[in-house]
Amino acid sequence: MTGTSEVGGLGIRISQIPSASANTPNSGIYIVSRLLPSTSVTQRLAVSNSSNIAMHVTIYPGPATNIDGIFLPQAEGTSNELTSWTTVSPSVIDLAPKSYKEVTVTINVPSVITPSEAFGVIWASVSAAPGASGITSVNRVGIRMYDPIGNFSATSSSTQSSQPSWVSTHSIEIGWSAFFLVAILGFGYALSLGAKNKRRASVAQVPKQDKSGKDREKS
Repeated sequence: MTGTSEVGGLGIRISQIPSASANTPNSGIYIVSRLLPSTSVTQRLAVSNSSNIAMHVTIYPGPATNIDGIFLPQAEGTSNELTSWTTVSPSVIDLAPKSYKEVTVTINVPSVITPSEAFGVIWASVSAAPGASGITSVNRVGIRMYDPIGNFSATSSSTQSSQPSWVSTHSIEIGWSAFFLVAILGFGYALSLGAKNKRRASVAQVPKQDKSGKDREKS
């Protein structure tokens, strides 16, 4: 059984499981191949467009961490050991409405490795042209990568999850957006409050005048 990650009509799913990983838990929704020295692992993914408009899609690997069971994709443009070994072909595709295309993920493992577990995401991304505000909208979905390197063996499967693969990655993006929105609103409120306090201070320093128009001195 395979799980499909889909947001805004853009979707990505595993379409072929390597024979060596066929019996690995969650191999139908994650990339979970064991990476051995001087080997190459390939796997096909299907990128789909369920919307009524054409899409220009970029597919690429991105790094992630998994600390205490919390899977966290890293910032775009960064890399780790796993992503430096990973390529996607083709990396750019055009999808007609209600269509899909397959891409191939290849992981080329070097001869010298350190046993560990590596984490990443294969992203499918669509960018909209900047609007009047100058803001570019990016919509992306991803397949998680949980790949043991060498003879590494975890005490418990880090891929166990009751959620589909895309939920946490997109809630993280939404969470950061909400954080920045709150930060901006809070900063604006602080500026407004500071301006009010400044006006009150300046009013308090202005001496009152009597009916003759002269400043009233303090007794």
